[in-house]
Amino acid sequence: MIFGGLVFALVVVGPATRTSRAAAIDLNERVQAFLRAAGWWGLGASLLSGAAWLFLEAALMSGHPLPEVTGDALWLVLTRTKFGRVWMWRFGIAGALGALMFAAARGGRKRESFTETSLTLALAACYLASLALVGHAADGRGAERLFRITTDVVHLLAAGAWLGALPGLAFLLASARGSTAAIGIAGHAAKRFSILGVTSVGALLLSGLGNAWYLVGNVPALLGTPYGRLLVAKLLLFAAMVALAATNRQRLTPKVARHDASALDLLTRNAVLEIIGGIAVVAIVGALGAAVPAAHQSPVWPFSFTLSATPIEESVLNRVILGVCIAALCAIVLAIAFGRGQGKRIGPQTAVVLGSVTAAAILAATWTLSMPAYPTSYASSPVQYTTTVIARGEFFYATNCLQCHGSRGRGDGPSAASLPIKPVNLAEHTAHHRPGDLFWWVSHGISNTLMPAFSPRLDDEEVWALVQYLRALSASQTAQALTARVEPSLAITAPDFAFEESPHAQDVLTRLRGREVLLVFGALPESLPRLRQIEAQRTEFASAGIRVILAATRSGTSSEGARAIPTPRLAIVDSATTQTYAMFACQPVIPCELSTSPHAELLVDRAGYLRARWVGAPDTGVDRTAEIIADVHQLQREPSGQPTQHEHGH
Repeated sequence: MIFGGLVFALVVVGPATRTSRAAAIDLNERVQAFLRAAGWWGLGASLLSGAAWLFLEAALMSGHPLPEVTGDALWLVLTRTKFGRVWMWRFGIAGALGALMFAAARGGRKRESFTETSLTLALAACYLASLALVGHAADGRGAERLFRITTDVVHLLAAGAWLGALPGLAFLLASARGSTAAIGIAGHAAKRFSILGVTSVGALLLSGLGNAWYLVGNVPALLGTPYGRLLVAKLLLFAAMVALAATNRQRLTPKVARHDASALDLLTRNAVLEIIGGIAVVAIVGALGAAVPAAHQSPVWPFSFTLSATPIEESVLNRVILGVCIAALCAIVLAIAFGRGQGKRIGPQTAVVLGSVTAAAILAATWTLSMPAYPTSYASSPVQYTTTVIARGEFFYATNCLQCHGSRGRGDGPSAASLPIKPVNLAEHTAHHRPGDLFWWVSHGISNTLMPAFSPRLDDEEVWALVQYLRALSASQTAQALTARVEPSLAITAPDFAFEESPHAQDVLTRLRGREVLLVFGALPESLPRLRQIEAQRTEFASAGIRVILAATRSGTSSEGARAIPTPRLAIVDSATTQTYAMFACQPVIPCELSTSPHAELLVDRAGYLRARWVGAPDTGVDRTAEIIADVHQLQREPSGQPTQHEHGH
């Protein structure tokens, strides 16, 4: 209210009433008096709600009921939290703003100087923009945090300039009734406000898209989470307000400028409706500020279908239908543009035909791109993609799925031959489906097939662990294409695991992002020469920016192997890690027997993807280290990619 009122006074009322006519002077004085009163009410409401906010935060942080919040708890919040420090800064700005407003009120009805108005406006802008420092954007880091706070600031100021100025506009329009001269001034003011509104709406759209990128992320999160649905409600209200504003700009404002009293009444009514819509939007924003962002929630898909490129990839007919639909829509757009260019108006019958063709093309394209979906289709797994979870999922696979799908998921289990329909090859099938779809099928079965439902025999976390194992199984088959040379198009998520390596403390693989990692899984005593070589070359690897993690299991009872274990600096990893990464060392031709883990060296890039591999200990005279370092140099020349996502729904 304060910021919007000042903007309205500076860029709308001032220029519109800059004349010596009595009507303009009278209208300006009345509007300025209203804006001052609205500013005081806004400041009072802001201070009261800000004090309540402080008490609520103190109650939340101390764990005490609101009536039992003490001064010590308040002081602790104010001095020891980021929220408290921002609150004190905002309180100081509010005090300075109130002092300037009081000084302006003491000056009577005369116009304030440009300097005083600018200073007051700057303080009001800081007061409003500082809300961004205690919102979701403040939780970011580095350059991302700066960008998110900047977009929040732009969003707040644009909303304040538009919504905060609407009461002043409504009052000005209502005050102009009954005077032809005043109606003309109101028309001039409405034109200027229209420019302010267009500018604000543009800034809101751009900054809103920036915020949504981080807080929502995708369409499933927008439609399938409480935060997303609140945002949809806000967007619908915003669209209705923009439609009203467009009507005001295109139809009513030109009529008011021509001294049309009935158009003035309609414009006043629409301004009041915009105020009501703005209050509802701000209420929804308050709820959004207290809600978990959609990007951190697991969405529940509300429809029985979704749109995907898979149907057109699998069917020539679908590609033809989609091409015809796109061509029809393009032809309609060109026809309308050509007609407008020729100055021709579209008649009712032509409009009906074009509308019908457009609707039919959109429906046909939607049908072509649609495929079945389930409530969990876009769900995020509550268990992360780690070797521990994968090993747990392998146990559930062995007890529930192996009989039909086989030990490696190829559909060649002991019971497969007796089934009327051959089980699918899960190692290939999994890569073509979302984890949420796999979760639904495992839990609920697949209708009209022999696939049974495993819920409630397996609870949700157990099913998700099984899904993570299927992902690893599929990824391990893809990994068979990895060679000693980095392929730009081949990137496989490296399962996370914990390890302990002297002199470092316990760590996890995902914390090493930002640098290349060489994972070496050896078998003693066969791998001992290579492990010793890598140990001797640690400085060379470190100079190339490579973190080396050596792990080894004993495949024999050789006393030489037992004595030599302390020689290389071996990391301590659990059996789930060696068992999982043995899957990624399978050769494409030889059947993979995981009872004995082969020697394997896997190169992980700085984003967490497996990019190259070497299976088996190197032959004499092979300079594998040089190959690894050359691959790392190639990776370092690549642009930084998106880090792997270890989904974790809240």
